[in-house]
Amino acid sequence: MAYKQDMPLTVALIWITIAITMIVGWFMNIYQITQMYDGGLTAKFAFKIVGVLVFPLGALLGFIN
Repeated sequence: MAYKQDMPLTVALIWITIAITMIVGWFMNIYQITQMYDGGLTAKFAFKIVGVLVFPLGALLGFIN
């Protein structure tokens, strides 16, 4: 008999919500980079550029304006 654990619907919806939120945050980060390109090189701008390649960082920085 194989062991199978079902994921409750609530947990699945929470994971889907987190994933969508992170994707939206990452795109917001990219949009903010396009808006601040002429503001000079700051630490915030450098982190946002790195956040394009490092998905969790970019998702977080997308919500930090």
